[in-house]
Amino acid sequence: MAADPSEPVGPLLVEAQRSQRFFAAFSWYARRMVRGQFNALRITPETERLLRSLDACDSPVLVALTHCSWWDPILSVALASSLHPSRSAYGVIDAHELSKFKFMRKLGLFGVDPDDPASLALIQEYIERLATEEHRLSLWITPQGRFTDVREPVQIRPGAASIAASVPGARVAALAIEYTFWNDRRPELLVHGTTSMVTPGSTPRTHRDLEESLRSSASALSALARARDPEPFVTLVSRGGAINPAYDAWMRIRGRSSRIDSPRPHRSARAAP
Repeated sequence: MAADPSEPVGPLLVEAQRSQRFFAAFSWYARRMVRGQFNALRITPETERLLRSLDACDSPVLVALTHCSWWDPILSVALASSLHPSRSAYGVIDAHELSKFKFMRKLGLFGVDPDDPASLALIQEYIERLATEEHRLSLWITPQGRFTDVREPVQIRPGAASIAASVPGARVAALAIEYTFWNDRRPELLVHGTTSMVTPGSTPRTHRDLEESLRSSASALSALARARDPEPFVTLVSRGGAINPAYDAWMRIRGRSSRIDSPRPHRSARAAP
């Protein structure tokens, strides 16, 4: 008798039960959450082009993100739905957390025990099977494995590199994320990334390249965040600049803007395009 795919594969891995309809509905909710809690979701143009090009490629895609906030999974859903619309997005979380929020399996999340060394082999086997069954797979992960401050040098666990090196033809994007206050009541959500090299069959070299790519992305994004200037970014989601809807409407009636803008960015912190 065939195994029930909804049951855990062994004691350490709980499979996803991805539903495209549920993912689409939750994606709408994720963008609504971002719009309600942030002033804007901004991504650098080169990063937008990168993610759109990876959506069009025929290879499996791994998107590695820095991990500094509870919002990171919500952001991943928003980015995947906007910039990888033709792909089936998956992610991995702690199996204990997944047991408390079982609906997340429908989003494409699967669970492992992060403290068990045997988990990595199971993840690799599962991803290899998914890559065979889902030719347009994208895996969104946070390889630091814990919440970290954006000012800390990026250090990652070896799992992401092992997966990338073991999946034939895998393409990797390394994204840095920052949540920062500029000139509005709500914070900005900023994203910048680059590609990372994959050396098939070589986990150590792939690991070094991915860690360096994440550090480079984080450094470039830090300079852009300090510049406090939206000009170098593409805005994916925005509140429209309102401090308060009623106040904003009143200011428009008076022919004025409620937006608080600094006269110009701090040139000393602005990154080169």
